[in-house]
Amino acid sequence: MTLLPPLSARISRGALLRNLRALRQRIAPESALSVLVKSDAYGHGLDMVCAVARESGCAFLLVASLEEALRVPGGGNPCGILILG
Repeated sequence: MTLLPPLSARISRGALLRNLRALRQRIAPESALSVLVKSDAYGHGLDMVCAVARESGCAFLLVASLEEALRVPGGGNPCGILILG
């Protein structure tokens, strides 16, 4: 059995911000943009993804548990935290 090397993804802060801003422009103005950040933003880095989400004007950060909600960094534009679990 051959083992595959570990995989990694590099997330560009600028690209993520452009994508979230583009999404914000395409949805209805009264719609709330939410960003799912559970599991360390799926391994992409909770601090960076939360900061970019706030900068893009998201209304809610979505997490799986109270423990994850307590790890969400503060600062930047305020947005709510919704626990899905």
